Amino acid sequence: SDITDDLSSRYLTPNQQKIRNVIINQKSFLDPKFIQSNLISNITFPLFFIDFETFSSAVPDIPGTKPYQAIPFQWSCHIQTNSNLPNSLSHHEYLHSTPKTDPRQMFLKTLVKVL
Repeated sequence: SDITDDLSSRYLTPNQQKIRNVIINQKSFLDPKFIQSNLISNITFPLFFIDFETFSSAVPDIPGTKPYQAIPFQWSCHIQTNSNLPNSLSHHEYLHSTPKTDPRQMFLKTLVKVL
């Protein structure tokens, strides 16, 4: 038996019924009213979009680190200050470029300065 046979909608909560319908009908569910009232209307600016990269090594190059420890070395951040203004998005970034040195302190200092 499969999920369509086992789950009668009379035993399911409204959210479970939505999930069941998505599975049975193989169609996504999107609730625009929920998105507007619970997500979009609650956004406060500025918005920060952060991405970062790490590296790891089986044989650590940086004193005090462990094998395969994730070491952050690069970040980028887009900051949106207002939803209605064109050009309200700014870009900031950091890339550690000195080999065999620990990037973590400058990674944090530069990121905190932007935030």
